[in-house]
Amino acid sequence: DRESALRLARMLVAQGRYEGALGVYAELDRRGGMDAKTLLEYAGIASLIEPPRATLTLFTRTKALAEAEKVKFAPAEEAGLLTGLGRAYMASLARAVELDDKNVSALNAYGIVLDAAGEHEEAVKYFDKALAQSPTNVQVLNNLALAKLGMNDAKGALKVLGDAENFSSSDASGILTPKMNLAFVQFMTGSADRS
Repeated sequence: DRESALRLARMLVAQGRYEGALGVYAELDRRGGMDAKTLLEYAGIASLIEPPRATLTLFTRTKALAEAEKVKFAPAEEAGLLTGLGRAYMASLARAVELDDKNVSALNAYGIVLDAAGEHEEAVKYFDKALAQSPTNVQVLNNLALAKLGMNDAKGALKVLGDAENFSSSDASGILTPKMNLAFVQFMTGSADRS
């Protein structure tokens, strides 16, 4: 029964026998005996053994089931869910770039994730690769400027944002963000036109 299986899985986890616990959780899942919190346990154990990309489905299902069941996770549980999703999405983006190193969307998205993680120099490499494919892409230019700003390269950020502003005149959807960021960097560096 479900409760006995959960006790067994949790006992195996406590003993550090994750593979065995994973098998019990998988069987329980196959039989349809998972609520959102149990599915989160399963996903958490799977993330200890399997690569992040392989656990994406489990974490995504957990999030959807929690929303459907209106489950409120404790902060530590929610942090585990979001961490699992983040690691899985990052691994998926890395794989997408590996499969197609000319995919501007994947390169840009991976650069954003790296930049957010504080890996500004690595992010710049991916934004540069994206711009090699699409030199006037305002979104990529904007993200490149923010990464340069993260590297304390305000001069480089200003140059890139100036380029983005020039290209954005033909792209109404991309106008506001580069202009706002350009004004912000100019204000912060004292180089704003005050006339």
